[in-house]
Amino acid sequence: GGLIQGLSQHVPWSSSAAPAGGLQLGPRPAASQAQAPPPVQPRHFHMLVPGEVIHLYCENGLSRAALAAASHESLSRIVVGQDMLNDHKLESYTLALHQACIEEPKAPRWEAFDERTV
Repeated sequence: GGLIQGLSQHVPWSSSAAPAGGLQLGPRPAASQAQAPPPVQPRHFHMLVPGEVIHLYCENGLSRAALAAASHESLSRIVVGQDMLNDHKLESYTLALHQACIEEPKAPRWEAFDERTV
């Protein structure tokens, strides 16, 4: 029947150990008669973002944009951040793209504490 025939295809024994009827009840055959386990597959796959990648980032408080290679190391992992959910909302993308289109923003350059002379 279909059930017994279907089950016999999933039994990990060599064809010489399985009876003609399909499913064998009882103890498993010795390890030497069992089929080799399937090859171990890698746990992670290296995947690339398709198409042209425009990286949006923040500089001096404004969003900027730059073309990025799909194979860039920073795109191969996900770094969880506090604003991650908000940064990926449609409204945030719209604002970031509008700011990135400003060629010469009038915003002052931010300076680090160690750059400050005062």
